[in-house]
Amino acid sequence: MASKKQKKKKKKLAAGGQRATYATGKKVEPPDAEKTGGKAPAGKKAPGAGARDRPEGGRGEQWNIVRRGTLEMKVFLAIMALLALGALLQYPLWTDVANEQYQELGEEYPAQLKEWENKYKTKEERKEHEKEKPQEPKKPVFGDFLLYQALILVLQGAIFTFLAINVSRRTDMGTPVLDRALSGEGRLSDAWDMLINAVPWGIATLVVLLLSTITGEALGLAGETRIQEYPAWKSSLNFINLAINNQVLFVFLAVSALVWMFTRSGRLKVEPHWAGIVAATLLAFGYFYMISSSSGDKVVIALAGSFFFALSLVGMLGYLYWKKGLEYSLLAGIVALGLYPFLAVLIT
Repeated sequence: MASKKQKKKKKKLAAGGQRATYATGKKVEPPDAEKTGGKAPAGKKAPGAGARDRPEGGRGEQWNIVRRGTLEMKVFLAIMALLALGALLQYPLWTDVANEQYQELGEEYPAQLKEWENKYKTKEERKEHEKEKPQEPKKPVFGDFLLYQALILVLQGAIFTFLAINVSRRTDMGTPVLDRALSGEGRLSDAWDMLINAVPWGIATLVVLLLSTITGEALGLAGETRIQEYPAWKSSLNFINLAINNQVLFVFLAVSALVWMFTRSGRLKVEPHWAGIVAATLLAFGYFYMISSSSGDKVVIALAGSFFFALSLVGMLGYLYWKKGLEYSLLAGIVALGLYPFLAVLIT
């Protein structure tokens, strides 16, 4: 018969639940871990389903957990399908941009060819300088889009997703809805929960994004934005692709990796999740600013736009990823950026 001391100890453990271990850098064990040798009890899944005992990537362990037949591989393929769909959504806008460039080059081509012919008048000279001859512009086709746009984006996304899954499974963040659905445990309540949580966050994110456009308007720089040059629905489809790729790179990968690093660091005095989100937001700010400034935007508009985009798409949605999961931040990002072109056009 158990002593009073042992009973008291058991009762204390049951009341307190599982102790958070992010601050120590240790892997989180499921309840009853002692009884099951560090594994989840029968019929239950460890946090971040699929990461049964939170691989830490030690010397004796294989770092990659995205392997054939695993839940992680199913999650990887599901995200890859979403990335491929997002890449194809660019096609309507890409067609307009490519045709516009084709027309511009087509108008310049006769003058360039005439200049080359005047420079090299004889047949021998022209043969010798054949490499300098202007090339006639090639009309854009769907195959070019698949090769240069979609394929490169999907391959890039595959690398980011592969790394993100391996890193996120070493934290307490992940893809809970996908994990359940791909394990045959999906439920309709997941879809409803995503709607009532992700959509409001998407609207809040959209409001912050619109502040960027309003700031540009107030500073008299709204005329510099290119969003009004193309139909809003085409820009919307392109922005949805940007939302998917942004969430995979800066939220799923960057936030996960930074949280994992800060969790393992014993010197960090602040909560590692907050530190990871802030660091990822700063990283995104630098990236957005570099893209904006290199495209010719003035410093003021580049700084303002980068700040609002990084704060909303990485800061706010990074927090949503931490609290609810990647699926929620993905849906919120799609809602925000999908609606953004329609409202931004009204403002400008």
